[in-house]
Amino acid sequence: MIFINICVILQRRARIPAIAPQRYNTGIQKTSNTQIASMDSPLRTIVKALTWQILGLMTTSLIAWLHTGSVLGALTFALSTSATGLAFFFVHERLWAHIGWGLGGRRA
Repeated sequence: MIFINICVILQRRARIPAIAPQRYNTGIQKTSNTQIASMDSPLRTIVKALTWQILGLMTTSLIAWLHTGSVLGALTFALSTSATGLAFFFVHERLWAHIGWGLGGRRA
């Protein structure tokens, strides 16, 4: 519920219409005989990334706390795994940017 409220507040601040203009392609949706590109605004993508990161930090912290019994140790572990995960994800994405497999004939 908190995440939904954050999204609504950010949407109102940025004055983004409820159905934003479709500018950023994130996939294809089929409707009857036509295909429509499904798109997210940059703000929506940022909010989704932040809420996902918060969920991951909370989950990792809880699991680490259950294993170690130390809140400080759990938070340190969660933050370090988050930072290394971010770095390795970036490297992983950059490597995949040079691979044309699965792009349907177009190269990134």
